[in-house]
Amino acid sequence: MIADLERSRESLAEAEFHSKAALIPAEHRLPNERRLLLIDDQPSIHDAFRSILQPTIRSMPDLADMEMALFGEPTQSSNLQSPTEQADYHIESAYQGEDGLRLLIRSLMNRSHFDAAVVDMCMPPGWDGIETIRQLWNVHPDLKIIVCTAHSAYSWPDVIALLGRSDQLALLPKPFSKADAIAVIESITAG
Repeated sequence: MIADLERSRESLAEAEFHSKAALIPAEHRLPNERRLLLIDDQPSIHDAFRSILQPTIRSMPDLADMEMALFGEPTQSSNLQSPTEQADYHIESAYQGEDGLRLLIRSLMNRSHFDAAVVDMCMPPGWDGIETIRQLWNVHPDLKIIVCTAHSAYSWPDVIALLGRSDQLALLPKPFSKADAIAVIESITAG
């Protein structure tokens, strides 16, 4: 019990740390900025999403510009996207559904909405993914959700039946590749 309380306290502290820099009202965001609420009890999943969506190359000078300066025209083999063409993701982390709900409420109060939430299905000892999604949709019915799970007590048809709709849901099975994660996240946050 004490370990659970300590873990919850640490989870909240880390969520607060990752959230403070991302409270930018929607009207002040650039067109390619996207905000994700990531709710998963495994820190390694948070690390994976950050490495995929916030690579260090974004902080480096544009490689296409450097190639142009060195060689004149970019080569045909250069398929790197300019950082300005890629979405700039701000990720806020929660390790339990209840913490994720608090972050969502705070973001709405600050008019800095999330473009989507990524929700794990199994997050002991707290809410499971179904309850977490229900609570998120009670507060923000239009929130798009990416269900990211490896082992679930629910099949995908069960998830849709329990939640009552699928128009705002996408599935990203664990383990996922970088390409799969980007494709699902880009497709659900693009609109």
